[in-house]
Amino acid sequence: MVVLWSTGGACAGEDLWQQGMAAYQAKDYSRAVALWTPLAESGSARAQTLLGGLYSLGLGVKKDPEKALKYYLAAAEQGVAVAQYSIAQMYASGEGVEQSWDQAIGWFKLAAAQGDVKAQYSLGRIYASDLAGRKNYREAVDWFQRAASQGDAASQFNLGLLTLKGWGVDEDAVQALHYFRVSAENGYPDAMKIMRDAYAKGWFGLPRDAQKSTYWQAQLDRISEKNNTKNK
Repeated sequence: MVVLWSTGGACAGEDLWQQGMAAYQAKDYSRAVALWTPLAESGSARAQTLLGGLYSLGLGVKKDPEKALKYYLAAAEQGVAVAQYSIAQMYASGEGVEQSWDQAIGWFKLAAAQGDVKAQYSLGRIYASDLAGRKNYREAVDWFQRAASQGDAASQFNLGLLTLKGWGVDEDAVQALHYFRVSAENGYPDAMKIMRDAYAKGWFGLPRDAQKSTYWQAQLDRISEKNNTKNK
């Protein structure tokens, strides 16, 4: 076991961490696992979190959801939001654990309370839909607003939809347009489509503007081209 609490142990531990990170970035995942395992077993939350991810995805090791959960739990108990979010995802999907929305929501809330954007967005989705039989538009608006305030484009888009319909918040087309515009500016394709059509058809009281409509179509085309290049 690596002792990390003495001066020498701390230095050795940091050296192992850095070597493991170099291996991870080079996609030598098996070496990263070998280097990080003693750190994780000695209580390193960052090593526990990344080992959880490697075991979850089967990178450098045989895919093992139970080991992934073990490491995520160890990190989550130390307050690591990413680990808490990952556990929530496991319970939401039933991967390696018995599917449980109660557990998923509980873990999402722990991560979201620390400002984890993905957890906040996930809670918004849960409460905006029948995904877990917990539909509550006011709750959805609250969580989407938290994520949107951190620049999350998907949450901004969903706030636009809820505000346009008046679900969980006062109906307000002007405010909905604001959310759609900000989401589009942050690169969210569905919001770009709404902005394109809004200028083409004069929605939300906007004057028809072919130039602005063409601009948003060009942004969509750029994203599509970029995605096609990635997939080649």
